Amino acid sequence: MTEQIKLTKAQRVFFAQFASQAIQNLIIAQARPEVAEAVAEAASGIVAEKDLSVVTEAIGQAFLSQVDFKTLVSVDKFIKSQAYQDVMTASNHVLSALAEEIGTELREVAEAVSEALAASEGPVTIEG
Repeated sequence: MTEQIKLTKAQRVFFAQFASQAIQNLIIAQARPEVAEAVAEAASGIVAEKDLSVVTEAIGQAFLSQVDFKTLVSVDKFIKSQAYQDVMTASNHVLSALAEEIGTELREVAEAVSEALAASEGPVTIEG
């Protein structure tokens, strides 16, 4: 059994925020797009009223058993930065444009791969 790590106050605060946001995101992901904004507001209130100490502890233990806290905070700060958000927005736009441009070809390749896999038990090669 893995040894429990005693969370510091700073770690508890960090992981409590992570737990709250993760639970809200899970709730919002289940909502239909047309009500997602209302669900997000409701989820925020509902989660704020809950005692997340058990979830916070579990998340903290899971993370700290795999990565040190300083690295985690550093990466979290980067992910929340405007530079990261700008790159992700650009990436989404580029991938959407690419999907529109070659969507038909991608579907044809996917179908060819599926058919080849269904017909073969060995390695699959695609020609053309």
